[in-house]
Amino acid sequence: MSLSRAARKRKLDTLQASRTTVFPKPPRSRKPPRHPRPAATIRPSPAELAALHAARDILSGKKPTKTSKYGGPNYAQQLNKRIMVQTMQENAARNASGAAT
Repeated sequence: MSLSRAARKRKLDTLQASRTTVFPKPPRSRKPPRHPRPAATIRPSPAELAALHAARDILSGKKPTKTSKYGGPNYAQQLNKRIMVQTMQENAARNASGAAT
């Protein structure tokens, strides 16, 4: 019995010695490589972003739900600004129609 075990061991050793270790290649990524962002597209700071969102809400006539954590105008201030913007737009339209005639 030990002879057959020794024979199997020798066979296994020769098989392992003859094998070369081949590591598989890593899978290629399907995503394109990332390029650095151009200098012209700099992200706004959180305060600037909050101000932009507030201005968009004011111009669209949306009632604010609450002030942001960065502060910002309250509802009365937003209403005054909305009225001012609307008046400016009406004046511009009136001036444009007056200049056209």
